Amino acid sequence: MYLLYTMSYQLISLVFYNLILLFLLFVWIKTKGWQLNGTLYILFFLLFSGIISAFYWNVSNGTIRNYSNLTLIPFFYLIIGYLITLMPIVKYDITPRKELSITNKQGVFLHYFTLFLIIISFEPFGENLLHLPSVIANSDYAAKMYDSRVEYLSFIGRKLNRISTSFELIYPPLLFYFLQKKIISKKIVYGLIMVILSFWIHELGLGGRSKLVQNILYLVVCFFLMRPYINACITKKIILYGSVVIGLGICMVLLISISRFTSIEAEGSNIENIWIWLGLYAGEGVLNFNSLMWYVEKSTGGDSTFIFLKDLLGLTKGSGVEDNWATVSKLGIPGNIFYTYIGSIFEDFNKIGTLIFLLVFSTITIKLTKIKNGLITFPQIIILCLCARVLVIPTFYTYTSLMAQTNLLCVLCFSMVIYLKK
Repeated sequence: MYLLYTMSYQLISLVFYNLILLFLLFVWIKTKGWQLNGTLYILFFLLFSGIISAFYWNVSNGTIRNYSNLTLIPFFYLIIGYLITLMPIVKYDITPRKELSITNKQGVFLHYFTLFLIIISFEPFGENLLHLPSVIANSDYAAKMYDSRVEYLSFIGRKLNRISTSFELIYPPLLFYFLQKKIISKKIVYGLIMVILSFWIHELGLGGRSKLVQNILYLVVCFFLMRPYINACITKKIILYGSVVIGLGICMVLLISISRFTSIEAEGSNIENIWIWLGLYAGEGVLNFNSLMWYVEKSTGGDSTFIFLKDLLGLTKGSGVEDNWATVSKLGIPGNIFYTYIGSIFEDFNKIGTLIFLLVFSTITIKLTKIKNGLITFPQIIILCLCARVLVIPTFYTYTSLMAQTNLLCVLCFSMVIYLKK
């Protein structure tokens, strides 16, 4: 009887969580209609992730994970965190009659700097293309590459790829910036598409999926944020051709997933089928936050949110993924599973501190992206894209690793340079 009551309460908690997300989506659609914008996409994606969480709870509770202590309050906390983070995007989407403001100096700088980034990406792209047949021809290749983590690029390819990767967060906004221009430079547009595809193929070649999925989700939300400035005819072409490209990207992810699942199945995993395994990545975050992270009272001392600063000051022993897992494990919970992006911040600041962090983050973003006289600058668009990236990758905090924070700093400096070239 008690077991039945416990399972009913867990289910009710999950249902309420998804109903609240559905209600928020309904209110937004009722207010703004079915306009393609960042808020609609993010709310829909959060609801989709919530539904996946319910599916994963149903098939994993008591077998893969123990979710017997799910309650309503942590779910409410997550939704409050989502709404705080979402406020800059909402404010942007409800502002009518926006125009993108770019001065001649800014336009010239963007043109030549983008050309530079495209040129240095040619060599890594060529190596990635040459390596691609090995991945496609061998179904086990992706799993082997993931296990070994061997970088296949040459010395020059690695160096050029690292420079290009430093600005990976800027490529989607740049692509849509050049697509919104009255006179579209096809060479630059095709060049940026090449750079983005190069990153995707490189991740495929290394057997990874996480960054590949992140880049796809980020590309889509950048399109939604830039869509108001793009010609309707161009928008239709973007949706058509973009769907094909993203479809290929999803096929890449599935290819790697099948290889990885076959590998762990051979090792005797208790995960019965690949759909449960995929559900683990898409849906376990909110469940793990509710059942584990919510009860943590210790702190990692900034290792998730300020790893770049701590590494710069020599205050951390390591900055790799395994080091982060080890740090989180000291909190008394597994370090190698997802807790949502709010959970990653929670590791550093706990219940009250996390909400304060999100409020400060959201307030600063709103201040920096304030639209004046109906005009918004390209650096402001970049900041909004960086904010939206946190929400469309809700499984974990996308700026947790040292490399991610280094790349974030590069893009923020890039945005500052554009802003100063008035």
